Amino acid sequence: MALTRIDGVEKPKFEVKVEKKVELRIESKPLLKENGTEKLNNLRSQGDLTRFRLNAQFQANNPAPPPTPDERIASLKKILPHLPPEDRQAVQNTIKGLELTRDAGDPAKVREMAEKIINDNGGVDHFDSVEAGKDLAEMGRLSPSAGKAVLDEMLKIVKPEDRDEIAQDFVENMSEKELSELARTPEGKAMLETAKHELEQGKVHDDERATIDRIDVALQTATQTQDEAVAAAAERVKDSMQYDVVGGGEKLAEEIARLNSLYGPEAGGALMAQLYKDMPHELGASLRLMDDLSETQKNDVGRALGDMFGGLSADEKAGFAEWVSNWTVQDAFTPNFGMENKATSFADLISRSFNTEMKTAVVNAMMEQAKTIEPGLFGDNGGVDVQALFTSAANIANSLPSAERAEMLQKIIETLPEVNLPSLISDPETKDALSRLFMSSGEQLLHNAAPDGAFASRQFQEGMIKFMELTLFSENPGQLRPQMMEEMVRLTANVGDAAAQPPVSQAEYENAHGGWSQQDHVEAMSGLMAMAWKAAENQKGAIQADRKQREETMKMFTGLAFSFVPGAGKVLGELGGEGAEFLDQIAGKIRDFAWDKAKGALQSGVENRLNDLMSGDSLENIDKMLGTLRDTVLSLNASLPNGENGELDLRSKFQSAFAFYQLIQF
Repeated sequence: MALTRIDGVEKPKFEVKVEKKVELRIESKPLLKENGTEKLNNLRSQGDLTRFRLNAQFQANNPAPPPTPDERIASLKKILPHLPPEDRQAVQNTIKGLELTRDAGDPAKVREMAEKIINDNGGVDHFDSVEAGKDLAEMGRLSPSAGKAVLDEMLKIVKPEDRDEIAQDFVENMSEKELSELARTPEGKAMLETAKHELEQGKVHDDERATIDRIDVALQTATQTQDEAVAAAAERVKDSMQYDVVGGGEKLAEEIARLNSLYGPEAGGALMAQLYKDMPHELGASLRLMDDLSETQKNDVGRALGDMFGGLSADEKAGFAEWVSNWTVQDAFTPNFGMENKATSFADLISRSFNTEMKTAVVNAMMEQAKTIEPGLFGDNGGVDVQALFTSAANIANSLPSAERAEMLQKIIETLPEVNLPSLISDPETKDALSRLFMSSGEQLLHNAAPDGAFASRQFQEGMIKFMELTLFSENPGQLRPQMMEEMVRLTANVGDAAAQPPVSQAEYENAHGGWSQQDHVEAMSGLMAMAWKAAENQKGAIQADRKQREETMKMFTGLAFSFVPGAGKVLGELGGEGAEFLDQIAGKIRDFAWDKAKGALQSGVENRLNDLMSGDSLENIDKMLGTLRDTVLSLNASLPNGENGELDLRSKFQSAFAFYQLIQF
């Protein structure tokens, strides 16, 4: 739909042409005084003049007058019933704007409109300026000339104490973009200047000063290019940040929202880039203290950071990522001095961006910095700096698309062997952030780390053991530990499909299990259970000290072991609930399982070993539990096909994982 302007404001345009028809006859009689017919024939023969061109030339020299407002209104009303429903409101608004603009030239009708707004909103004696401001703002949107005329008339009618109220309330009912558009028309500019004049009379309160500032910005941006508007906004933010970092952050969010509404999101990014260049310290100090802003404001700031990052050079991008990481470490200590911010506040803003490259760069920078932190006099600076980096990195990574999310989870896991693990064990928030990331990306992570079933990277294996120590078995658990244990069981739940008889084709199996063959699948899931076993060995003291932890650990290992039994996947897949509720159902499902159909497993005693694992003796003592787990693994090993009689060799893959960690000698 095309657009036109009413008093300078863009509105939907429906062209109505009023043409003056002129018929020009060319006959055999002379048209020109001298040799007319001969000259005309000559011109025609040369192609220089035709009936069409002559008619067009005449009309160009005699243009039709533009349609009057009433003619345009009548034409629009005529086509209105024939428009699709989604277009009718816009046309109705255009009609209303034309009618208001027409009536703005009639003093009697202006007086009538002003009195109607006042009387509809309490009258002079009980005037409701807030509601009247909404009506006046709507009029200004539709027709600035009518809005200006009616505002002037209302100011003559209302009581003196209500003049500044109606001026303020009409402005506050318009967005930044609407105010700027209003200011681009002569009548709209005059309307805003009138409102500003009324607000400046007498004592100016803080809220009135804020409205005056909005008017000033609208009048300024009405004639500015985007670059000029960004430069002016940067100066306003700098003035605020220099004296008040919290207020500076609020001002930054306000200016980003204004620029975005006027020019689009790239303008907010340009403002952020200017501030990052001119005053990075003050900008960082303000960005870390934005917890009290609205979600919309935080989203605007985060997206502006991403837009800014996209325009940086490669070196500048690396520097920015380090800058965010440094601020995160610095913020880790400020709560000790009574500040209200959190060390993960900056990361929260980064997470709100749409820029994947920025997020991955920041996570990588945080992990590199974590490696450099050495234990201090008080034990790794109390651990808060390492905690802040890992928690922030996990939160940022969890906001990434799935592929990049799994890559960053692997980066975090592979960093764990290079940091002082005790600094992380005491923080439940870090554990929950890591658990949340694993629960959203664990399956993709395992396929990335073991594409052919084998976890080839020693760094990953060591990191994964430490990761499980933190999230599954250490003291001070996070709230998500039961859900993390559930995720472990769900990841392995269908590995028993590999030993199902008769076996499906390798191609069919790979298609159903993310590209893993039967051998790959068994090797990967055996490795996962072995790493969990090793992590539990490392945290035996914490598990033994907490009965609830022992109960949940026993249930998880029971589910992991049961997963290798053919048919277990269907049983575990039917379990409802989550976390502890899910784990509580595993024992009953194992006892009800149709063991007579799992002949190999039955013959090797897997059922008995699983019952032992779920026994009271196993529950009371972690060493007994892990010993019974060893017996269960041996029974599982005996039940798996070993390549004889044309079977798949799953047993050797199963054995290799546990032998690698020196847990069992088969």
